[in-house]
Amino acid sequence: MNEKAKTYPPELVKGLAMRYALAREAGAIVRAAGSTISFLAPGKKSGMQKSQLDNVVAVAAEAQCVDVITNFVRYQIGRLSPWRYKGFGLQVIKDIEEEQGPVVQAAKRVAAEVAERLREAKYEADEKELCREAHLELTRLYLGYLTRCFVYGYETEKWKDFREAKEVC
Repeated sequence: MNEKAKTYPPELVKGLAMRYALAREAGAIVRAAGSTISFLAPGKKSGMQKSQLDNVVAVAAEAQCVDVITNFVRYQIGRLSPWRYKGFGLQVIKDIEEEQGPVVQAAKRVAAEVAERLREAKYEADEKELCREAHLELTRLYLGYLTRCFVYGYETEKWKDFREAKEVC
């Protein structure tokens, strides 16, 4: 960033950089959600309903940390619900929590990019806190995309579309 960037408040610089970096990761998050939703194929057999995914999205919208969200998913798995079907719920947790999972990896990339932008603007950057914020927001996005993918697969029975979705460039 140029010298004029210093005149903007650090929260504004951070917010804009975060928004841009999160948008750059959307494709990876959609692909991860599409891959995981295929665990529910064929959808009607799994017993999963859109409302059950809507519930986790609602929890994510209110949560202040990712642990609250994955705790809710674990609760759903424990209730003998469709979250157990073919290991679907466990895969959701892996996607969100595992070090090499798509959400954690995207959060690290976002945090690094935002930290770099803040340092360029001569502001302090707490990369660990940036990663925590990015992780929460990317988890919310992932769950929203998961719900969208489910509706498509459930209504069309075209679950294979998600397994084939991939970045081509």
